[in-house]
Amino acid sequence: MLNKRGQVTIFIIIGILIVAGVGLFFTFQDSIVGTSVPTTLEPVYNQFLECVKENTLTGINVMESQAGYIYLPEFEKGSEYMPFSSQLDFLGSAVPYWYYVSENGFEKEQVVSISDMETDLERFVEEQINDCDFDSYYEDEFLIDYGVVEAKANIKSEKVEIKLDMGMTIEKADESIFIKDHRVSVNSNLGKLYDSAIEVYEKEQDEFFLEEYAIDTLNLYAPVEGVEFTCSPQTWIVEEVFDELQQAIEDNTLSLKSKGGNYILNNKENEYFVVDVNSDVKFFNSVNWPYSFEVSPSDEAIMVTEPIGNQQGLGVLGFCYAPYHFVYNVKYPVLVQVQEGEEIFQFPLAVVIQGNKPREGLDVEIFSFSALQEANENVISSFAKAARRADKANFDLIEVHAGHGYLLHQFYSPISNTRKDEYGGNLHNRMRLALEVAEAIRDVLPEKKVLSFRISYTDWINGGWNLEDSITLSKELKKRGVDIIDVSSGGTSPNSVAIAKDLIEDRDKIKTESLIPLEPGYQVEGSASIKSKAKIRTAAVGLITNAKHAQDVIFYNKADFTFLARELLRDPYWPIRAAIELNQSHKLSVPGQYYLAWRDQEDFQFNGLNIQ
Repeated sequence: MLNKRGQVTIFIIIGILIVAGVGLFFTFQDSIVGTSVPTTLEPVYNQFLECVKENTLTGINVMESQAGYIYLPEFEKGSEYMPFSSQLDFLGSAVPYWYYVSENGFEKEQVVSISDMETDLERFVEEQINDCDFDSYYEDEFLIDYGVVEAKANIKSEKVEIKLDMGMTIEKADESIFIKDHRVSVNSNLGKLYDSAIEVYEKEQDEFFLEEYAIDTLNLYAPVEGVEFTCSPQTWIVEEVFDELQQAIEDNTLSLKSKGGNYILNNKENEYFVVDVNSDVKFFNSVNWPYSFEVSPSDEAIMVTEPIGNQQGLGVLGFCYAPYHFVYNVKYPVLVQVQEGEEIFQFPLAVVIQGNKPREGLDVEIFSFSALQEANENVISSFAKAARRADKANFDLIEVHAGHGYLLHQFYSPISNTRKDEYGGNLHNRMRLALEVAEAIRDVLPEKKVLSFRISYTDWINGGWNLEDSITLSKELKKRGVDIIDVSSGGTSPNSVAIAKDLIEDRDKIKTESLIPLEPGYQVEGSASIKSKAKIRTAAVGLITNAKHAQDVIFYNKADFTFLARELLRDPYWPIRAAIELNQSHKLSVPGQYYLAWRDQEDFQFNGLNIQ
């Protein structure tokens, strides 16, 4: 039998848990790889390691409180129709849902992976390094200098390891040391907590145990199906039914316990509340959180059932009764907290009842990576082998086609990538394959050889890949040794159609979501933005057909190169024409055979050409 009123306030319990989480203690282990620090300089280096530890701890605490995220995924607002945003406001902090229902009614997941967590932690540590405080040592005439940092995080079951690749010099008087590799390890149950959280989440997705509890609560505290013996219409006020149900859901959610938790069953019936999960798990709901509540038949304010037995011709029955059957759609959040010692990992999800039944499950595989990893390793290896062959063939520049709907573009664009594993979902996951390909190619390509990536800087579709995404990708590609970003666009969606700008008035004749207005240099501004914000060399392409235009693109710092394709196919002598147009013909040496072929062509001016 369910407890109708909980005696302990949810927020008191949650507050206790949070306070406990703040009191988390870690044991630190750190090392310098292959380096002995002089005694005089050791305090400075220890201060640096301590700073890295503190930043690592801060990052871990943030991830545990924010469903595994340090940097929150893109926010999606709710609406009156569906009050869920993509984040639960918990005690003033945003916690991303692992499963929720969007404002337009779509079911969505944003389950973080271990790789996501490691990426977030790496970025966080890198960003915080410059805030390490060495002021007291500067005042004591120490010289401390360090360069660009690259962090690598490894989240294990009971510890988190951080490796830093960062040249650091410490000097004082005639003593100095240069350290490049740094390691810090902290004891933390983050990995174990995450595994337990996934266990709870997958059980919910497979069995809908939270929905089953909710339906039992609904049947106990709201009129669902039954008979009232009355000769008068039976009525219920919708708002009162909703308020009663809300309170019952809050109380009974708090009563749920896990098989692996620390609790005492006072009586047999309380076993009903035990969830078969071998971790210490607590479940919370609040009447103050978003709810979606619908019931039919009703006029939004009143639920009514009409009696049977008092109608003309039925008086022989001798009594009246009012049968009723109401159908509910109810959606509300549950916050799941998994505890190990004094550490707590939490994530929210939406409980969904549709037509008095649990929702249908999402048909996805979340964490089956082995086959995917093997396939991707083969893809990555093939790119590297192709680069090695190009190098042996003495090519000086190699370009990877990662745009126009080809494989790598398919992975990084949200239009085509709907995966739920470590290669899909958030931006960093979708970029992962392209970045791994870049790393593999750079490893086999001599440093003097130029590596270029052609990307589509926009899908030209709302909700698709965009310029800001391209800037982020370009920054990451640069870190992995890419020298040039060849900036093109489009190609991943049939709903985006290219059309000449002077024909744009005919767009009504074209049934498509998006039109790409073709005009000379229509992709140049994308190149300019990436060049400026990602601090990487770019190449501009797209309807650059004459020499003056090509030169202006570079002169005005919108690109470092202009790449030509169709124009050179159409006119193989374009470079010579360009040299003439730009008054650079004196630098050319043209074979006499070409002169004989061209001398009668009016559009060639031979003045200044050096005829061999």
